[in-house]
Amino acid sequence: MPVPAGSGSGPAPAGLSYDPILSRVRLSVQIPSPAAYARIERSTDQVRWVTVRGGTEVVPTTGGWVTLSDYEFTPDTPNWYRVRAFMANDFEIGASRNSNPYIETDTSGWTAVGGTVARSTSTPHEGVASLLLTPDGATATVQARVANGPVTAANFYVGAAWLRSTVARTAGIAIIWRDAGGGILSQTLGSTVALAAGVWTYFEVTGQAPASATQATFVAASMGGTPPVGHTMLVDEACFVVIGGTPVFSGAITPDLAGHVWLKSVSRPFLNRAVTVLDYSDIERPARGGLFTVPGRTAPVAVTDVRSSRRWTLEVLTNDATAARDVDLLLASGDVLLVQAPAGTDVPAGYVHVGDTRQRRTSRLGPRRVFELPCTEVAAPTADVVGATATCQTVLNTYATCAALLAAHPTCLSVMELIGDPTEVIVP
Repeated sequence: MPVPAGSGSGPAPAGLSYDPILSRVRLSVQIPSPAAYARIERSTDQVRWVTVRGGTEVVPTTGGWVTLSDYEFTPDTPNWYRVRAFMANDFEIGASRNSNPYIETDTSGWTAVGGTVARSTSTPHEGVASLLLTPDGATATVQARVANGPVTAANFYVGAAWLRSTVARTAGIAIIWRDAGGGILSQTLGSTVALAAGVWTYFEVTGQAPASATQATFVAASMGGTPPVGHTMLVDEACFVVIGGTPVFSGAITPDLAGHVWLKSVSRPFLNRAVTVLDYSDIERPARGGLFTVPGRTAPVAVTDVRSSRRWTLEVLTNDATAARDVDLLLASGDVLLVQAPAGTDVPAGYVHVGDTRQRRTSRLGPRRVFELPCTEVAAPTADVVGATATCQTVLNTYATCAALLAAHPTCLSVMELIGDPTEVIVP
């Protein structure tokens, strides 16, 4: 199952998907703008959760996107994933209560005070669109507001947005707290900031819902001083969230190995290969204790210890020269491997160290090869080992010039979608 250099399945779609090329679950989620990082966790029972490798502190890209690939899922069973978002002070926040924070398709949920709002595709901060606020030229304070949303008294909330003014001027944001009848109880004002013309600037306001508050209005942009019609402002990523909320994303996927056994390198997943298992040896578990005879006693004294991990030899068949090369290079990496077997098979699985290997022909001139892999079960690589699907050599092998690279991949995230060639593990 060769993977050519530079190939890939493209950016992960929003949510969860399974990529059969490298046998990975891909997650791509947009988190609220107040978040500084996200934590990505997996579970098969929604009770016990483990952090996905590389998912402890995932820093979002522009637009709040966090992406991660998980190679260590449980095959052929529902795997639940959740994404928890945290601010820079490590406070967890919930999903945005603004139903339309990115204005990608329309302006639903938005209203203007002293002007109009419209969808604009001129200069979005993320995605393809943002909100355009245009003053009427007569109102003292012009605002872009999000529709009222429910809040709970005494809880803390954060409003955040990116603003861009066509001219140099001041702007701010705010939270208006309201009672059940919609009456205003109080306001929490964010800092008023002097904006340079044509520059996206981040705004944030934090406030506690007062007693009797049941709803709030998030003012994502506010301009005072009776702004003229020409003082238009763009708004994007306008999120209103509760501190201490539930995960911002939760979903399940069932990765289907299609009956294949996979050999996976945790640190170099571009080496991952689906293989055909011919057989495996009896499983041994060596003892680590000892017996000591004592003069004058019939029974010896036993010094005991836990037994060693399981050991077995796996026989893997390859049908052509390319597959044999790829498996050989996977073994040449010397990495700890994850043997991942589909549900219902009795092939022993887990993290293994592969000892001295042997490759034999099934016929004198045929292309088929049988690899004998002496496996010793070992502990999983530590959390600081995070896989990459490409190397610097991948880029050099795929693109002749920097211009060609930039033309094909405008962002670093796009470059990371490349998949390396197995030959890159060989150091001359």
